[in-house]
Formats: sequence, structure tokens, C-alpha cells
Amino acid sequence: MNITFIIIIIYLVGCLGVGFWASKQQTSMTEFYVAGRRLGPMVVGLAVSSTVMSGFGWVGGFGTMYNTGLHLWTITISATAGTLFSYLAMAKPIRVYSEKHNMLTLTDFFHLRYKSPAASLVATIGILCGMIGYLMTNMQALGRVGEALLGIDYNITLTVGTIILAVYCIGGGMLASAITDAFQAIMMVVASFIFIGVALYQGGGFTNINETVGSVAPDNLYFWHQSGSFNTVWALGTLFIYVFGVAAQPHVVAKFYQIQNVSKMTRCMVIGVCSYFIVGLAMYGGFASRALTVMGKFEDHSGMGDLVSTHFAMQFMPGVISGLVMGAVVAAIMSTTDGIICSLSAILTKDIWLHYFDKKEKTPKQEVFLARMFSLIVIVVGFILVLRPPTVVTWLGNGAWGMLSAVNIPLLVIGMRWKRGNKYGAIAASIVAVCVSLGMIVSRYGFGVVFPVDFTIVACACSILTYVIVSLVTKPTQNDIFPVESGGN
Repeated sequence: MNITFIIIIIYLVGCLGVGFWASKQQTSMTEFYVAGRRLGPMVVGLAVSSTVMSGFGWVGGFGTMYNTGLHLWTITISATAGTLFSYLAMAKPIRVYSEKHNMLTLTDFFHLRYKSPAASLVATIGILCGMIGYLMTNMQALGRVGEALLGIDYNITLTVGTIILAVYCIGGGMLASAITDAFQAIMMVVASFIFIGVALYQGGGFTNINETVGSVAPDNLYFWHQSGSFNTVWALGTLFIYVFGVAAQPHVVAKFYQIQNVSKMTRCMVIGVCSYFIVGLAMYGGFASRALTVMGKFEDHSGMGDLVSTHFAMQFMPGVISGLVMGAVVAAIMSTTDGIICSLSAILTKDIWLHYFDKKEKTPKQEVFLARMFSLIVIVVGFILVLRPPTVVTWLGNGAWGMLSAVNIPLLVIGMRWKRGNKYGAIAASIVAVCVSLGMIVSRYGFGVVFPVDFTIVACACSILTYVIVSLVTKPTQNDIFPVESGGN
């Protein structure tokens, strides 16, 4: 435990160091929110990978695979495909538009694409709701994991983690976020190889592990089950949610704004997709842990799945290696949280404050001050909320991915390529996305209504259909940048 503590402290001090260094580079809002569009493919690729992974994989993923089996790899494969899709569908055009039109946020794209203040405002409200919930979820995870790893009170670990995030996010903006994310991705990749190797060694190899788990839970050997929650419908829904949903997450798309050279995007894509897939494979450690429990070598974790990865590391790995692996747990959470903080700050600063309330011309120094002020506001409000999280915030956290997907898949992913989509379809789809998402979130978590499919699928299907139908039945809106070809297609 002492070695683990030391390694985590070294990692956190490194984050602080990056923050102090990056703070000296902040000369404008463009520098603060998109790192001056000057990062290389290695940094951006790794940063995208770590941002997509989040704390779910290392904390929840191991426990989920421990309890329910290999079906989690359906999510891993779908999210890997989603990371690839986000590059192929979004990365190059969004990067070109961002520089040509000085775009810093997704709302900037909506202004450019739909030429409608109403469409941009409704979409921004939906994105804010989703990202606030997402921020709360990750900040809560930061406190819980620190509590589990070090045995320190939740409030103390949350406070320390929040201070670290505040220093490097407020000081260094997206530059510090991207560099620390890249380092965090390397930690996770190294830890993944270690985890898989140790799990296979302790469990006696793939065949023995699979046979052992199969002897007590045959369904756990399959990517989806013949019946129950993880059936074929669930698998198809998961494929849809993650393949298209990754490209709809603002903190992921923001990374594409940052690469220096569009010609390096292919290299960036290969690095990002491969590193994510490697980390996703490490979830097999949770499955191997279940086999070790059946063999009598590992304590039963059926009621404490979130502790599987940390307890496995502490029991079966040497101190230094265990510390590295558990440092990767913290890294997974922080790599997503810092991206969300910067994205929320950008929305509040540029899309709301400067757009609606303070339209005076600002000097670069004043822009950086505002960016840092709103970053601080995001962090402080987030910290206060997760100390005693209101019920509605917890609900939003559970539904954050779905709400962001329901808003951004039609307006961003489809709207990027389908020129017939117009402002009327964007406004209608955003309203439907928010209303259906909130309605199903409240029904599910407030009243215990069980839906036959994930509410994300329903919300996305409704918003996509609305976007397409309304765009087709209304008059095309002219846009010099996204011209509608003759024939209306």
C-alpha cells in the first residue's frame, strides 16, 4: 500500500508539473481550448483513447466482466469501432472547419452548419445537461476509487483529486489536458499488458479460465446471452450506441480540433484505435478473477465488483507493479474528467457568456482570464454537487451518454455528411432528444420503469427520425459552406 501511495503521488505531481508548464503557453482562447491546433498525432491519438475509456473500463468494466462474463467485450469491440468511426466520419472535416472558421466548440459547428441561433441554443442546452451529469459521474468515481485504493475518506480523496484537476485544467487548459491524457493512456496500455499476463498466469491460461467459469455460469462465455438482459437485442443496441455514440461525445470531438497537421490524421487514428482496444482487452482480468474465485484463490467479489481490479492487483502483483496498475485506475478517471471540464468551460465561456451576455471585443489576455474563471466555476460547482449529489444529478449521470448521443448523432454526425438536413430538423431533433431522454431517465430511475431496450436507443431513434423527416418536409435552407445539391439531396 505504501508503494501504491508513492506511485500515485508521483503521478499526481507529474500532472501538476504539466499544468504549471502549460500555464505559461496560454496566450489566447484558441490556445486554451484547442491547444493552438498544434499537437502531434501521438499526443492526440493517445488522448482520444484515454478520453473514450474513462473510469468505466478500469473501475466498472472489471467488475462487470467478473459478474456477467464476456458480454462486456461486445461493448469493447463496439467502442473500438466507434473510435474508428469517429475518425473516419468526423476528424478530418471538423479539423478543417475548426481552423478555417475559428471553431472552438460544437456549438460553433452548429452555428456554421445550421445558421440558426435557435438550433444552436437548443442543442447547447441538451449538451450541457448531458455533460454536467457526465462530470458528476466521473468526479464521484474519483472520490470512490481513492477511497477504495488508499482507504482514505471519500471527501478527502475527492478534495485532493479536485485540487489536482483544478491546477492543471485552469492553468494549462486543453494543452495540459491533452498531454496528461496521453501519459495516462500510456499508463493504461502498460497496465493492460501486465494485467492480462498476470491473469493468464494465475488462471492457468485461456482454456482453463474459460472452462472454470463455464462450469458455474455457461452464459458468461458468450458475447451475448440466449436470454435475459444481455440478449441479441442488447448486443445490437450496444453496437449502435457505441459505434455512433463515441463520435457524439463533445470531449472526444474536441480532441480533433487540436491536431497540428490534417495529413497526420491517419497515424493519429491508428494510435488511438489500437491503444483503446488494448486497454479494452484488459477487462479479461475481471473474467479471470471470477475463475480464480471458483478455484478458491480469490475472494468472492459478487457484491463489490468495483473493487475487483484493485484487489486483484494488490493480491497477485508485486508492490511496484500493483502501484502502476492502480495508478492507471486513477488515470482512467482523470483523463475523461479533465476533457469534460475543458469542454464545459468552453461552452459556458464562448457559447453562452460571450455570445449572449458580454459581446464586447476581448483582448487575448481577457479571453484566457474568462476561460480560467469558467473552468474554476465548473470545477467548484461539480465538487459541491458530488459531495452530496442531488438525485436528479445522479440520474443525469446515468443518462449522460444517451442524451449526448441523442442530440449530437443527428445534428453533428449525420449533419456533417447529409447536406439536406436543415435548421428546422435540427431544432425539432434537439427538442425531441432532450425531452425523450429526460422523460425516460426520470421514468427509469425515478419510478423504476424497466424498458425492453436501452433508453439511449429510443432517444437516438426518435431524434434521428425527427431530424430526417422534418428536414425533408420543410424548405431546404441555403448554406454556402454546406450547399444543398439540386434535387434536395
